[in-house]
Amino acid sequence: MKLTEKQKLRKRLKSFCGMMGDELNNLDADLVSRLTETIHRLGTPAKVAIAGLSASQHRAVGELFIGERLFASADEAKSCPVIEVRFGKEAKTEAIFGDTLKSYPGISLSVALAGKKPSAIRIQLPYPILADIDFTILPAYDGDDNRAGYLVNLLDNTEVIVWCSDATNQWSPQERRLWFTVPDTLKEHSVLALTNAELLTTDEATTALEQKLEFVSGEFHTSAKVNVEQAKTTVHSGTVLDNDQFVSSGAMSLMKHVIALVQIGQGDLLAQAKAVRAEIDTIPIGALQDAPSVPLSAAGPTLAVAAKPASQLSPEAHAKNIILNGAKRCQAAVKNCEPNNYSPMFDPLNEVLSSLSKVIANDLNLTRDHDLMKRQITEASELIGLLSYENNENAANEATDIFRQITMDTWLRLPSKSVSGTRNLTEIEKVSFSN
Repeated sequence: MKLTEKQKLRKRLKSFCGMMGDELNNLDADLVSRLTETIHRLGTPAKVAIAGLSASQHRAVGELFIGERLFASADEAKSCPVIEVRFGKEAKTEAIFGDTLKSYPGISLSVALAGKKPSAIRIQLPYPILADIDFTILPAYDGDDNRAGYLVNLLDNTEVIVWCSDATNQWSPQERRLWFTVPDTLKEHSVLALTNAELLTTDEATTALEQKLEFVSGEFHTSAKVNVEQAKTTVHSGTVLDNDQFVSSGAMSLMKHVIALVQIGQGDLLAQAKAVRAEIDTIPIGALQDAPSVPLSAAGPTLAVAAKPASQLSPEAHAKNIILNGAKRCQAAVKNCEPNNYSPMFDPLNEVLSSLSKVIANDLNLTRDHDLMKRQITEASELIGLLSYENNENAANEATDIFRQITMDTWLRLPSKSVSGTRNLTEIEKVSFSN
């Protein structure tokens, strides 16, 4: 399966961290912080928090987005803690008690809530929307006594807020005080879901709603009126069964607003990830050491190693054989690349690294950094595989640089006292693919 842009960027950044190893600690602290945060966010679906007062139907809105009935009764909904809805290969409910987790098959809120009350509930469902979005359904907010604790759950790693509010009631003091403490940046990624829209049957009610919207102007990115109960009857198992009714209920508009804000947030994340990648691409990868520069032809006698079968070679000689002949093979592969098609070079590079990795893992003990080099070779192989997806001039140049660096580092750690004059055999001459 072809990697998405998010996956490619995350793999690239993780490979950089793996290849740097302990040297990562020597980088600028701010860069390392941004790097680790970006890797985490790239590997996590966007989080949408759904919240509101007790009369706002916010739990029903959560059921609407998921396409499943979660609560068997109003009392069950009222007593339920935070619900996290995530993607899973099969339906499963997990009750979280501090560091303890109890798991139940299917949607089993009644069972999970029986006995001791859990601190949170996690539901996994195999629905496509959950592959990209995590939903968090908060308990009802009804006052200022728990505002600080409520904000922790509302704002924790949240990218989009769906704040549900009764369309027939004015903006309440509780809502006003809570929303006053929400950061402006998150308000710009928030939707006001106006529930009970089916009750707006009089001019007075419509006027009151207009006044409410004017009062909260600037507090939300947008708003949407929705008949929640009507919308819920059109959705099951994450699939819309009646598109016309789904649209007329206002649910389609609400969902489009939320998805649009998620996409904006993901666009910002990709821009941030690309900026971090551009920054780290200027940093040398691996523990490089200076080595004498000797032309490739100067090491002729050592090529005799290739005359013996690999099975008759010592682990050290086998590793030399892989590097020496691998370098020649890769040079030839580079020369076979055509303009705008660099695919012939990636497989040979990776095959050399794969063979080298097996020798080091099974037979050969390097003079130093043995485990580090094993990890770096693996990371280099993964990174070159990732660059093959890009298949452009920059990716080709980067792949040869990585190959040159990792094989040079390995050569310098071979347990031999007679490597002088041959160390640069791993160097592939810098190739300008645009020529």
